[in-house]
Amino acid sequence: FCALQMWWKPWRGLMANMIDSATCILMSLLIVCVAMATDFDGDEDLLGNLAACVFGCVFAVVVTAVGIACYWRLRPRPYFPRYLCYHKAEAAAQARYLHHLIVLHTHQLCFLDSDHMVMLEELLDIVRCRTGTLIMY
Repeated sequence: FCALQMWWKPWRGLMANMIDSATCILMSLLIVCVAMATDFDGDEDLLGNLAACVFGCVFAVVVTAVGIACYWRLRPRPYFPRYLCYHKAEAAAQARYLHHLIVLHTHQLCFLDSDHMVMLEELLDIVRCRTGTLIMY
């Protein structure tokens, strides 16, 4: 089943498919090992308790992964503490000097808008959700 699942590639990325298959194989191996090592004559609750522990661990991993994914979705990277916007003809040299000083003294990223003029929609997105302070010069 796991090999067939890997062949169908239910996830987009190769790493996600490999992790999914490895998890399936490890859970199957765990069930087989527990079944071989357990004596079911006197303690019927042992397998139920073990299954509850495995389910709890898997549930904790899934909840953690969803939480991290939500965090990365709501807080996209890279985050720029400062965004430096300036008049292109009048203040280009001063803005580059100010950018240099900000990076030198704060050791943080500073976005200079003329360095990334490929997609203007992306600039609006950076100002909207990935900028701490907008500096207009």
